[in-house]
Amino acid sequence: MRNEPCTTLIAYEDSYSNKALRLDVLHFSFPGKPPIPFYQKVFLFGWLSRGKVVQRVLSLQTEVEFFLREKKHPLASKFSELKWINQVAYLSDILFEINNLNTSMQGHNHTIIELTEKITCFKNKLKLWRNKFEVKKLASFPTLHLLVEDNNIDITDFEIQKIIINHLEKLIADFDRYFPADDVFEYNWVRMPFNFDVSDLNEEFVNINQFQEQLIKIQSDQALRYNFYKNTESLCAFWLKLKTEKPIIVEEALKVLLPFSTTYV
Repeated sequence: MRNEPCTTLIAYEDSYSNKALRLDVLHFSFPGKPPIPFYQKVFLFGWLSRGKVVQRVLSLQTEVEFFLREKKHPLASKFSELKWINQVAYLSDILFEINNLNTSMQGHNHTIIELTEKITCFKNKLKLWRNKFEVKKLASFPTLHLLVEDNNIDITDFEIQKIIINHLEKLIADFDRYFPADDVFEYNWVRMPFNFDVSDLNEEFVNINQFQEQLIKIQSDQALRYNFYKNTESLCAFWLKLKTEKPIIVEEALKVLLPFSTTYV
C-alpha cells in the first residue's frame, strides 16, 4: 500500500571482529513522520522473513544496542528512547498481522470471493483495533501490551496513542481505497444466490434481463436451495451443476470463481 509502513533494507556489514554478524538497517515511516530506523541482528547461517524482522529486532534489543554502542554508531541511542521502542513494538504487532493476511492469500485454488472476504475481515479488525486503542485496550497488540505493562507506561505520553491511532486510521483509509465495500457487495449474488435481490444486479451485465430471470429461477427452486445450504460442496461445484440449464448466469459466476473460466464454460 502507498502509505502503509514502508521498509528499506540496507546491509550494514561488521568489518571488525565478528564476521558472522550482519546488521540490516530497517526503515519504517509513519504518516507525516520522518523515517524511523532500527536494526536487526542476523547471523549468516539464518534468514528471516520480512514479516518477522521487527519481532527479531525487539528480541535482540539488548544485543543490538550493545553492538552499536561498541561501534559508536549514532543510532545506538534510539534503543533508550521509550517513544521509539513503543512504536517499534506496535509495528511488530501490526506487521505480524499484515504478514498473516498476506500469507493466507497465497497459494492455489483461492477465488476472488474468498480473497475479498479475507480483506473485509482484516478491514473490520483494523477498525476494532483502532476503537480499542482509543480507550487504551491493548490486548490486540501483545508485544506493545507487554512492553507497556512491564514498564508501567502511559500511552498518552509522548503522543504514542495519537501516533498509533493515526497510523491505524491511515491503514483503514488505504484498505478502503484499494478494496471498496462495493467490490465485496458486487459478488454477493455468487456467494449468496438465494438471498440476493435481483434488482441489485449490475445493469452492465450482458443479457441482464436473462441474467435476472435465471437468478429468479434459481431462487425459486426449493430443492436447489435445500442442497445449497445442506451440502458441503464448493461454490464452483454448485454453479457448474447449473451450466447447461442456466448458461448465462453460470458464465458470469465462473468469471468470479475461476481464474480461467472459459476452460469450463
